[in-house]
Amino acid sequence: LHWNKTLTIITGRGINSKQKYQPILRPEVQRMLQEEFYPPMSSTTTISKNEKSNMGALSIPTEDVLAWLTFHRQRTDHVLLEVAGILRGVSS
Repeated sequence: LHWNKTLTIITGRGINSKQKYQPILRPEVQRMLQEEFYPPMSSTTTISKNEKSNMGALSIPTEDVLAWLTFHRQRTDHVLLEVAGILRGVSS
């Protein structure tokens, strides 16, 4: 499995929130990455090439993306093997 890039999720800065610059999407995405993904994924504020932070974007480390992809690929392979075993039993 090859993945060598940081994943960037654009959430926006909250400019159009009821309270200007009080983002709603960003904290919810961060919560979801930690609580609803297994293995959990960490996130940080994206830093642009000119060293400025971008509060409207989250960076997910390469290692976290790889861990998540590897876990789910192995899980899928395991389920497919179970289904193949069941189908063998049905066709015999």
